[in-house]
Parts: sequence; C-alpha cells; structure tokens
Amino acid sequence: MHQMCKVCDCMSKQRYLLIVLASLLGSLLAQTHLESGFYGIYGDSNTVWLNRSKLNAETNLSKHLTLALNAKLDLADSRVETFPQHKYLNGLAAIGYQNEFLNLKAGYRNTLFGTTDELTLYPAWNASGYYTRKVQHQSQIAAEVKAMGAKAGSYAIHKHLRAVPTEYVYDFVNDTMLPTDLPERGFDDVFYGAALEYQFTSFLSLSGFTELKQANFDTEDIYSAKSLGTAIKAEIPLSISSHIAGSFIYKNRQADYLPNEATNSFQSTLRVRHRIGTNLNGFVSYINNGCSDSSLNTFYFISQQLRCQVQYSFTYDESQASYILAGGKYSPENDANAAFVEIQGKLVPRVYALAAYKNQIASYSFYQAKLSYFFTPVSDCYVHYIANDYSVNRTTHHYLGVGSSIYF
Repeated sequence: MHQMCKVCDCMSKQRYLLIVLASLLGSLLAQTHLESGFYGIYGDSNTVWLNRSKLNAETNLSKHLTLALNAKLDLADSRVETFPQHKYLNGLAAIGYQNEFLNLKAGYRNTLFGTTDELTLYPAWNASGYYTRKVQHQSQIAAEVKAMGAKAGSYAIHKHLRAVPTEYVYDFVNDTMLPTDLPERGFDDVFYGAALEYQFTSFLSLSGFTELKQANFDTEDIYSAKSLGTAIKAEIPLSISSHIAGSFIYKNRQADYLPNEATNSFQSTLRVRHRIGTNLNGFVSYINNGCSDSSLNTFYFISQQLRCQVQYSFTYDESQASYILAGGKYSPENDANAAFVEIQGKLVPRVYALAAYKNQIASYSFYQAKLSYFFTPVSDCYVHYIANDYSVNRTTHHYLGVGSSIYF
C-alpha cells in the first residue's frame, strides 16, 4: 500500500504539471489535445501501476508561421515488458514557416529518463559495462524549396545523451567482477542530409539524396556513416476509386561497421488502393529489400513484406466512426507474419465500444477492449483493457485502466 501511495503521489505531481501546462496552452493555442490514462498491470507476481499522458498543441502565429508543442509522460513503479525505465518524459517545441515556395522547420526535443535499467551502448560486442541514461537533448532544423516542378531540401539533427558509465573491474581479493561507476559523460550523434527531387509528370518523380552520420561513441569513430542514393516514385490513378503507387530506392552506403555484402541496398514497393462506394475500402502493399557488394557482382535477398487490409464503415453511424477492420501481414524473414481484426461501434448516443485482436504468429497475441463516453463530439472518457500474451516465454500481461482524451 505504501508503494502504491508513493507512486500515486509522484504521478499526481507529474500529471498536475501537464494539466496546468495544458490549461495555459489551451488559452493561447488554437488546438490542444490532452490525454491521460491510469493503468493497473498484472500477470507477474506484483501489480504494476502505470500512468500514460500526452499533450499536443498547435497554433498559427501568423499567416505563414506555426508553433507546435507536445509532451509524452510514462510513469511506472516497476519495469513493464519493453518499457525500459520507470519514468520517461519526452517534450518537443517546434516552429515552422511556410509559403508557396518555402518550408522551414526548427525544433528542440528533450527526453528525461527516470530510474533506468541497464543500457548497453557502443561497442555492442564489448560486454564489460553498461550505461544509465539521464537526459537527451535533440535539436533539429529542416528547409525545403519548391519551384517549377523541382524540390530541394536539407536537414540537420544533433543528439546529445548524458549517461553514467558503469564498468566491471576485477577484484583480486574476492576473485570477482565488481561494477564501478565512472563520471557522467556525453554521447553525440549528428545526422544531416540533402535531397533534390523533380516531378516529371503528375504521377512520376525522380530524386537524388545524400545522408551523413557522425558519432563519438568510440575513439575510432567506426559508427560514422555516409550514403548516396536515388529514388523513383510513381502514382497512377486507375479510376476514380483506385490508385496504384510504386517506388524504387537505391542507396550506396559507406561505413566501417558494414560488411562489403551490404554496401548497396535496394528497396522496391508497390501499393494498390481501392474504394467501393463510401463504406468499403482496402489496400494491398508489397515491400522487397535486398543488397549487394560494392562491385554489384552479387545480389542478396534480405526480406519481403506483403500486407493487405480491408475496412467497412457501418452506414448507421453518420460520423463513420463505427467500422470493422481486418487484415494480415506476411513477412517470414522478419518472423512477423500476423493477422488482425478491429471493430468499433456506436452502442447508444455518445457511447462507443471497441474490440481488437492481433496475432503475430509464433510470437505474441494482442487483445484490446475499450468503452468510451463522448461528452463532446471529440472528447471522451473511457475504460480500457489490454492483454499481451507472449508465446515465447508463456507470459501474459493484463492492462486495466481508465482515462480521458480532451480537445479544446
């Protein structure tokens, strides 16, 4: 009981800050969305309490200038499945300028880590230590210019991670390895690139691009990489209700960590969309990935993915929020073959029910049920149930919670 009260007190403080921030933003920004849910998670020996909250806000400062703010908070009293830390707060502030020919964006993202689990960083093959993440700063900027069917753009991203390294040092007295904390240090990643695209016709475009990455994780700088590539994309309307789109992307990559067989990469995609009336629509897509050596003498098949999806919207709901969705994915090389179905329906005015099921073959099954009451056309409060059933280790985690999603 004491542990639960402690977590709830901490959660209330974090949520209170988000609510206060949302109220301030709501009075200043044109569109604000706040969602928060409180869950109890059971399936292991102890029940875990989890709060998930997110905030999104956007407004037009002028005819061409926009401001966007968002934040995401995950807070738990123990590790939950793949959630690697007990506390996680991610925030972004971005500003953009756009007119007929120019599009500029700049932003700053900050990630605060609470009590983190052990994180293995570079070099990945050196298991003599681990790192505890503290905070990560990210700044980013992008620019795009359009004129006479051509489009040119560039971007730059800088990430700075603060972490405490821990190394295992041999203890001769006790004949064992002891963990030893080292002074906190920073790790930097820099990404930047540029692209040029020309639209030959309304359905065909050709582009070229370059990307570079620099990292300081080790003195040899082996994690730096650069690439040069080209892409061709096409989208053809077959009829008013049908479209077919495809692309081919070639990339030449140069990095010390890459084997010669993976120097050149190839990706081809194909997607067909079709709509019947206003209630039934679906698509089929296919992705193929391959690579070759630097001399293009030998080609290797990496993976493929075939996906199909069909959605039917029930006619009795004028908002088209009542539907049934079903589909599947075939991706044997990634062990990601899956089938899924989701249905949502309006039970009575303002009340909706949702049920969903996904099965990733030989991996896990996902179940979801949700009952929502809409006190405005776009804002609701809900009861939510989720179950993740893992076939590999034969464990099941059940999430049961309540929450609310508010737009103002």
